[in-house]
Amino acid sequence: RPAQSISWIDCVNFLVFYACGAVIWWQLDSAARLSAPKVLHIMTLGTSGIPLCHAFDSARNNMFIGDSRGNIAFFNLNRALASGDSQDTARNPDKILSRVHDKEHVTGITILVKSGVVLSVGNDGCMHQSRLDHGDLRKLIRIPIPNVTGLRHVWNVRQPNGDESAVIGGYYGNDFVVFDSILGYEFLRISTGGRQRRQDLFFGFANNSRKNSFLYGAAVVVGHKDGSNSINFHFSHQFNDDISDFGCIWQKQDINEFYSIGHSVHSERVNDACWVDCGQSTYLLTGSNDCLVKLSKFENDQFICVAELPPHESCVRGVCSSCHKDSSVSLLVTCGGKLSMEFYLLDHQTTEMSDHCTASINSNVSFLCSYRTLAKSTIDHRMNIVRAIPLLPADSRCHLCLAGDSDGLLHIVVISELGNSRGTTIGNLFSDSGRPVLCIDLLRCYDRILAFVGTTSGDISVWNFPGTVAVKDGNCGLNCLKGVMPHRPIFVFKAHHAGVNDLSVGSSPMSSTPMNFCIYICSVSDDQTISICTLYIS
Repeated sequence: RPAQSISWIDCVNFLVFYACGAVIWWQLDSAARLSAPKVLHIMTLGTSGIPLCHAFDSARNNMFIGDSRGNIAFFNLNRALASGDSQDTARNPDKILSRVHDKEHVTGITILVKSGVVLSVGNDGCMHQSRLDHGDLRKLIRIPIPNVTGLRHVWNVRQPNGDESAVIGGYYGNDFVVFDSILGYEFLRISTGGRQRRQDLFFGFANNSRKNSFLYGAAVVVGHKDGSNSINFHFSHQFNDDISDFGCIWQKQDINEFYSIGHSVHSERVNDACWVDCGQSTYLLTGSNDCLVKLSKFENDQFICVAELPPHESCVRGVCSSCHKDSSVSLLVTCGGKLSMEFYLLDHQTTEMSDHCTASINSNVSFLCSYRTLAKSTIDHRMNIVRAIPLLPADSRCHLCLAGDSDGLLHIVVISELGNSRGTTIGNLFSDSGRPVLCIDLLRCYDRILAFVGTTSGDISVWNFPGTVAVKDGNCGLNCLKGVMPHRPIFVFKAHHAGVNDLSVGSSPMSSTPMNFCIYICSVSDDQTISICTLYIS
């Protein structure tokens, strides 16, 4: 019968898949290179599908084979050897899981050694989990993979802390992507020119390096419209040096593969992050598309989530913090969909006392108030960015918060650490350019606060806000600011031909005169440029 494909187990053992549903295990004689390979096992699936992929557990001598009809066959080769059958005898599977991937192709299988879970991916767009329990293969759960439209490969890769991760390769439209399905890290993305054209993939992890654990290599064959093919190679810097033996390349099923890609904090994209300095400890505040805001501490070479703030109704787009000098309290601000903006207080002193028990930090983060707008907002109307800065004098315990939304409006709020009985606050609205605001940075200039606002038009506008406040009867609000509120920006310039994705501002003195200094505005954009503008203030 015609052979369908060949799949290698290691550098001397390989499987030949036949269209009739049979799989033959061949072994090469490494000592005699010119000798013919010998047959170790002949396995028949007994299904209507064609074998496509395999996973072999060398420790338990178990073989798992997936076919073109969504079935997974399990062979215990120890039983086959114990039965005394000859090598030419075809062996039937010990167990068949029918329609694991409906009636779609099973394109990849791997084994999580620690848990004994068998992972498989298929053309149904799902990763299926099954477990071998006392010699019986049982179905567990099916997990849809939204990141791709067609799954092709799955690998088991061990992280430096010993945890196992499933690395998946597949299509997202016409792009072939390889990513970690648990932590979401994307290794590569390459355009193949369409799923119907010829392509193939090899992807391997270096398993003998201890100097740099983030090592990988990949080769993707791309078919072009003119009928020609090209091979694209991707590899980390020392991949070729660390894989010195060609036999190591074929250890794709080996668990001794390492890489380090960070620490899982959120289940979806992190939109904004900021550091919160609490004296002896530093925390990371993050907001994500999973609607969560988390406060994490870097400890023992990893981020540990010590507090999870109440979730937003929609995605969290911006987070920031503000703290007066020598103060024991930090203001935490979060913003996101439906123009939501929440304010919290983090007590530094209590945090440092409870560092031996990180879970108790939840009691050190207290809710302050929520921002509300008078106009009704929809789920598509969102805050894109928020920044905060302390107001003077420090004993006022007030902060200026500035947020930009998707309608091009600026929301300015004065927040007191003492809070109010209502639990809500309102602010003033300023119209910038009418284009969505993407980034904001604040800079104090003596008794004024300069706000630098970047929009999707590529413009950066400079606003001049009062920087001091006079608290009246314990109440603090916009009416307590000392100075005139602006009605329009004092300066606008074209920084980019596309949206300003982010900007950062710094200042330095021009001369010995303290009132003369220059401001540097650095910004980045989708037009692939870095813009630097210098403003001279006197």
